[in-house]
Amino acid sequence: MTQAVIVSTARTPLCKSWKGAFNMTHGATLGGHAVAAAVQRAGIEPGEVDDVIMGCANPEGATGANIARQVALRAGLPITTSGMTVNRFCSSGLQTIAMAAQRIIAGEGDIFIGGGVESISCVQQEMNQHMLTDSWLAKNKPEIYWNMLQTAEQVAKRYGISRERMDHYGAGSQQRAAAALEAGLFKDEIAPITVTAGVAEVMREIDGGMETVEIKLPAIITTDLRLNTPRYATLPNIMKAKKKPMDVMTPEALGVDVTPRLKTLKVVEPPKRKGGVMVADVAALVDKLKNEAKVI
Repeated sequence: MTQAVIVSTARTPLCKSWKGAFNMTHGATLGGHAVAAAVQRAGIEPGEVDDVIMGCANPEGATGANIARQVALRAGLPITTSGMTVNRFCSSGLQTIAMAAQRIIAGEGDIFIGGGVESISCVQQEMNQHMLTDSWLAKNKPEIYWNMLQTAEQVAKRYGISRERMDHYGAGSQQRAAAALEAGLFKDEIAPITVTAGVAEVMREIDGGMETVEIKLPAIITTDLRLNTPRYATLPNIMKAKKKPMDVMTPEALGVDVTPRLKTLKVVEPPKRKGGVMVADVAALVDKLKNEAKVI
């Protein structure tokens, strides 16, 4: 049976919503940039791609009108390459990767692109609310229209997850992400991009700590690994038919030395909240990351 494997990945930097660098960047530009980088890294011709499948939780406005087809064209793929947009809310992008693999295994094609694109800054506050709810569902199954905060509260209540425990997990997760960023573990997957933004907040180092500075724009911003800028980014994965899966690469195999940059790591403690925020010990976190660091 034909196997499906991921042979190339690329994404834009992660950016903050509304006051981040991508607050004036169309979804087709974001997705197209990442797809073009993934195609180049895979070493294939654009015309070899059979289909571009892009997930999107809010497929309207700047990410509407079959955004996957727009992304394909923006990436420089020929008009013969089709595009399909998939909506499964937060797992939309993951679903496209599964669908791409399934189509390869089924023999529908050889090369597919699966990924996701989202622009909270350009879409969320402008969404069409006309006839948003169905009267029967609103009465009999109102949870179908819950937002993520309501869903999170229900999950916490159902499984007995305390606020303190969630704060501890969230703070630790953010610190691990910051440590991995400082270690350069995301360098090979991010495709830097230059964009025009309206308002941006960037982080700068002062007196051994960090502060947020708001920049009034429009101006040209080049996003890089250290810019704290809209929150969702694209992650296209090119999947190609192979007879055996690729080897999993370790940091050592990729020539990534995590030690030097980890020594200069600075993590900002989040503000205290009622009930307290349990912040992981930074030194222990760095040591743990050095021992467990992996490049996927």
